[in-house]
Amino acid sequence: MEKKEFLNKKFIQQDINIFDIMRNYIPKENTNLFLKENDVFLKINSKDKFEFILSTKKEVEDFFKLLTYYLDRDNKEYKLIKKLKERNEKISTAESITGGLIASSIINISGASEVIEESYVTYSDGIKEKILNVSHETISKYSAVSKNTCSEMLDGLFKLTNSNLCISTTGYAHIGKSYIGILYNGKKNIYFENLSGSRNEVRFKIKEKALDYALLMMKGKP
Repeated sequence: MEKKEFLNKKFIQQDINIFDIMRNYIPKENTNLFLKENDVFLKINSKDKFEFILSTKKEVEDFFKLLTYYLDRDNKEYKLIKKLKERNEKISTAESITGGLIASSIINISGASEVIEESYVTYSDGIKEKILNVSHETISKYSAVSKNTCSEMLDGLFKLTNSNLCISTTGYAHIGKSYIGILYNGKKNIYFENLSGSRNEVRFKIKEKALDYALLMMKGKP
């Protein structure tokens, strides 16, 4: 089987680029990861370079299972974009703790330009007030990491973008405490998360949770 035929048949048929997925979801410390089908063998190294080689059946089975796991996890962004396209809707984000991870993961998928036009990283308290019009009193009384602040971030984002789907995040990555806000066609939910892991593991988990909650709200679920 030709290399191009294999990649098209297995993965690109759903407009998901396998190379983009691997760059985004395989941890950098995994210096070598492999994908095999028949005589086509994909080796991915830490420099994001790709090369095809041959290997054993045992390596094929072990690494293909791991790759399948990562591919399944990535489908959130694809599903979100697909739903937004079908409904002719837009998405925007206002991110503090996630620092643009949500918007970036969406933009990584082909076709994102049809559903996302603008997003904001509002990391400091002052920028939350300046860009999103979060009340200084709210931050002073409840702190930047609070349900109230997360809610006002959503309100400000909607006023700026008029997007059907708005997502906001605020939190403390070093202790795992965070709030995720979802506003979808007038319905708003704020979710509290207390997650474990390193700073960046927590940030990644919050990004994943935000996508989960967004998809649930688009399905009409709380």
